[in-house]
Amino acid sequence: YMEVETPILQSIAGGAAAYNTLKDWGMQMLVGATTSKPCIAVSSETANDNMFQLTPSGSAVECVANDNVFRVCFADPDQGTASAKYIGENKLATKVAIIYDSSTEYSSGIRESFVKEALNEGIEIVADEAFTADTNTDFSVQLDKAKEAGAELVFLPIYYQEASVILKQASDKGFDPIFFGCDGMDGILSVENFDTSLAEGLMLLTPFSVTEESSKKFTEDYVVAYGTEPNQFAADSYDAVYAIAAAVKQGGVTADMEISDMCEAMKTAMTEISIDGLTGAEMTWNAAGEPNINELGYFNDEAFHQTFGDFLKQVKASQPGAVVYLENLVPVNAEKCAANKQPYYVNNDRVAAYNAIFPQLAEEYQVVLLDVADALTDENGILPADATVDGVHFTKAWYQKWLAYLMEHTVDADCYAAGQTAAEGANET
Repeated sequence: YMEVETPILQSIAGGAAAYNTLKDWGMQMLVGATTSKPCIAVSSETANDNMFQLTPSGSAVECVANDNVFRVCFADPDQGTASAKYIGENKLATKVAIIYDSSTEYSSGIRESFVKEALNEGIEIVADEAFTADTNTDFSVQLDKAKEAGAELVFLPIYYQEASVILKQASDKGFDPIFFGCDGMDGILSVENFDTSLAEGLMLLTPFSVTEESSKKFTEDYVVAYGTEPNQFAADSYDAVYAIAAAVKQGGVTADMEISDMCEAMKTAMTEISIDGLTGAEMTWNAAGEPNINELGYFNDEAFHQTFGDFLKQVKASQPGAVVYLENLVPVNAEKCAANKQPYYVNNDRVAAYNAIFPQLAEEYQVVLLDVADALTDENGILPADATVDGVHFTKAWYQKWLAYLMEHTVDADCYAAGQTAAEGANET
C-alpha cells in the first residue's frame, strides 16, 4: 500500500518553504519538481535530508547531481543533440535561428548542445537570441533578427507559454518559418485564448503522444478526470509514480523506515527495476539517476565513468579470483547506421568519447583492457560495411573474428593475481 499526496511546488522562491511544509505533512519521498529550476533548488533540500526524489521532467543535468535524485525524462543535452540531428538528417533547414530563455537551465542547456551538434549537421545558426523571465512578453527584436537573417527554421527550446506568444507575434509580422521545439513545447494547445491554428506545422520532440495506441486508455481516462488531453508532463508524472511503486516493492521499503534508510533502499532498487511506461517500454535506471538508453546516449561522460566504475568494483568484489577483461567499443559504420535508422546517438563521436574513458577505468580498477576496436575496424578505424548487418551488429564472419581475437589475447591468471596484489599494496602505501 502506498499513499500519494499531490501538492505542487509552485516556484523556486517558495520551493524550500513548500518542501518543509510537505515534510511537516509526513512526506517520505518526493515526486517532483516538474521543471528544472525548482527541481535544482529542491534537490539540495532532499540531499540534505537524504530523502529519495524522482523528478518526472526536470531535465537539466544539474537536477540529478545528487545521488538521491533520479529522473524519468532524458537530460537536456539529449534533446538539443537529437533536435539538430533530426533537422539535419531530414533536411528541414540549413539556416536556423534560436530563441531561448537564458534565465533557465532547461533552455540554456538544450541550446548549448543544439549549437554544438548543428556544426556537425551543416546547419548555420543565423540568429541566436535570448530572453529572460523578465522579458518574456515581447519578442519583436528576436523575431525581426531571425527574419532579417533569412532563417528557414526557428528553434525554440522553451516552454509552451512563451512559445504561444512567439507564434502569435510571428504571425502578426508575416514571418512563417518552421518552428521546432522540445518537450517543453508540449501543452501549447492548452494555452488559454491561444489560436491553435497558429500551431499548424509546429514540430516538437516529445516522449509521449495521445495518438499512440499505447496511450489511448490513459488519454481517455485523463480527459474524463480533467476535461483536457494530457501532455508529456502528465505522462512523465504517471510513469514516475509507477516507478516509485516498483522500487518500493523491489527494495522492501516500508512506511515505518527512517527517511534516510528508505532513500538508501530506493537508490539501489531503482537500478534493479524495469517498467513499461507511457514514455517508454522496459524503462530502467542507472546509479547516476538517468533513465537507461544505449549508453552512447547518456551525453554525460562523468556519469558513465562513475557508473561503469561502480560496475567493475561490484564484479571484482563478487568474483575476487576472476581475471576481468574490459573491451572498448567498436566504431560503427555511419552509412549503414543511417540506412537502418539507428538512434542519433549511435555515432563514432560518442564511441570515441567512451573509448577515451576505458583506459582510465582499466588503470583505476586494474583490469585487462582489450583493444577490440583496433582489431575489428579497417585502416580508417571504421567498421567495414561488409562486416555489419545494420551498421552496429556484426555479420557471422565478424563475430567469429571477434571470438578469435579474444581467444588469442588472454593473460596468465597467476600473473594477473600477482599484479592485483601489487596494485593493492601500492594503494595502501
